[in-house]
Amino acid sequence: MSYEIPLSFALPILQHSVAQAPATTSVGTQSTAPEWSGDLMCRLTVDPTGIESRWVLPTPVVQQRLQAWASAKEHDVAALKRVTRWQKRRLDYQALYNAYVLGAVSEDDFLKDAEEFSSDIKEVSEAQIAENISHLSRLLDFELTASDYADFMDTETYIVQQVVAKLLAEDPAMASRFPSLAGSVAPQENSATSEGN
Repeated sequence: MSYEIPLSFALPILQHSVAQAPATTSVGTQSTAPEWSGDLMCRLTVDPTGIESRWVLPTPVVQQRLQAWASAKEHDVAALKRVTRWQKRRLDYQALYNAYVLGAVSEDDFLKDAEEFSSDIKEVSEAQIAENISHLSRLLDFELTASDYADFMDTETYIVQQVVAKLLAEDPAMASRFPSLAGSVAPQENSATSEGN
């Protein structure tokens, strides 16, 4: 439901909100008044008892916050598109392999077509691997294993396991949130322990 509020009715509330707004800067113990000039945006709450101002902000500040939010969402969508392309590639390869196993595709045709699904191992920084794990684990409602992440990023599984081991050391609670991912580094940790004995 929308309300059309006469400006003459809302203006005193806005003026009071601007007057009560906290100072934006301070020098020593003295605070300077906020620079309320130019275009402002105000959020009002309307109920049967009256109108209450929730916030007053310069419009550029609101625009910056909205742009930051939109940029974050674009980053999320781009990541989900990458996951979708990766999953489609895996499904297409699986369909080709199933056709070969069932005899619908010759071995020569299978080997020829399978080449387009192969990729070279890339050098991916630990920081990028950690960022991908953190970002995708927040976006997806299912777990990926270390080998899944390695396949997704075209890197070696043991490198992802090393990064996961570091993440688990920094945040042990991560193991309960992502048991499959944590479980994928257990063999590596066990072998390291046995080597030390």
